[in-house]
Order: sequence, then structure tokens, then C-alpha cells
Amino acid sequence: MRSFILALTFLTRIPFPGRIADDQETRAQALSYYPLVGMVIGLFLVMFDQLFQGFFSARITNILLLAVLIYLTGGLHLDGFIDTIDGIFSNRKKERIIEIMHDSTVGAFGVVGVFLLLMLKFNLLLELAAPFRGPALILMTTTSRWLIVLALCRYPLAAGSKLARFYKEYLTWRQGVAASILFLLITILVCYWSRLPAYFVLSGLFFNLLLSRAFLAYIINKIAGITGDVLGALLELNEIIFLLMILLMQG
Repeated sequence: MRSFILALTFLTRIPFPGRIADDQETRAQALSYYPLVGMVIGLFLVMFDQLFQGFFSARITNILLLAVLIYLTGGLHLDGFIDTIDGIFSNRKKERIIEIMHDSTVGAFGVVGVFLLLMLKFNLLLELAAPFRGPALILMTTTSRWLIVLALCRYPLAAGSKLARFYKEYLTWRQGVAASILFLLITILVCYWSRLPAYFVLSGLFFNLLLSRAFLAYIINKIAGITGDVLGALLELNEIIFLLMILLMQG
């Protein structure tokens, strides 16, 4: 329970009374619950989506839905996406790229990148039809957070990455396996509840895994590892890819 609450308070702005121990071991164990936190975020999106649709047009509803998503996550992953774009497109050497990622200043590439990302996500949400909308929102946020756990378990950390402080000593494949089991259970429940065909989810997951691997291979070629910013960028890209695949299958 302590690990789940830590995961929830780290990945979202959802308040929790009292203090939770934030040591290396607990933070590593909290990774197992990232898919569950993703489901919670998705359920909030579904709830607000239903609320907004009762009062506003489709365009206003989706703008507000994006605002809710950014607020719930505190813009944590968007910040990582911006920093990653700034660093990678700077076309510098490895050490300088990592320095740029750690720099709080936002560059031109980051501004353009996040604008395009939000515009694309807005239009993808706008195109989501009613039968697919609820499950897509839940699975989008669940899948993306599961994949960053797999990335942490599978790929090395870049030199100078701040993630090393929290995860290097205690992170094992047990967190990855636990997160995968939890993700599978959530996916089965969502598909059963929504009657969403399983091949929709499997196809979206396949392309997410494929493109995530290509993206991380490119990043590792640049900086010889991953960072927290890279994981934020990965999460944002995974949400886009998942929505794209659902829309392609939606027809």
C-alpha cells in the first residue's frame, strides 16, 4: 500500500494525507504499481470527459480534457519531453546533450515539439468515437506507464542520470514482472467492461512496443542510456501511438 501511494503521489497531483517514506527501496517497489496509477488517471479522464460533454462542444471538451491530464500529472512527462527534444535536436556531443536535458531553460525545439505534440493529441482525442473513447482513455494512460517500467528494467541509465540515485541499487525484473501482471489484469477488465475487441488492444500494444524500442535505441545511440526526461518523452509518445492505432482500427 505504501508503494502504491508513493507511486500515486509521484506521478500525479492527487493529494494524500500524511507523509510517505520516500527511500530508494520503496521508490523502486512503487514501479510495480505504475499501471494501476495509469488506470486511476484514465478513470479521472473518463469521469471529466462525461462531465464536460454535458455542457460543452467536442472541441472545448477535448481542450479541457487535455488540461485535466496535464494538471493531474503536474506536466511531469511533458517537461521530460521538452527537455529531451531540446537535447536531442541540439546536435551536440553526449555530455552536452545531457546537460541541456538537465537545464531548466526551454529551447526553441522544445517549444515547437510540445506544441505539435499537444495539437496532435487534441486532434486524436477529437476523432475518438464514443464506443472506443472510455476504454481508449484508460488504456492509453495505463499502457504508457507500464512501458516506462519495462524501459527502466531493460535499458541502461545514461551517465549522470538522476534516476540512478533512486533505482539502480534496488530495481530488478520483479518490478517489471509485477507491473506486467497488473497491466494484463487491467487490460482484461477494461476489454471485458467495454466489450472492446482484444485485437484492438494487442495491435496498439504491438506498435507501441515496436516504436518504443526504435525510439530508445535512437536515444541510447545518442547518449548511451536513458534518463528521467527520456522516460517522460517515451510516455508522451506512447500515448500518441496508442491513440493513433485505436483510430486506425476504429476506421
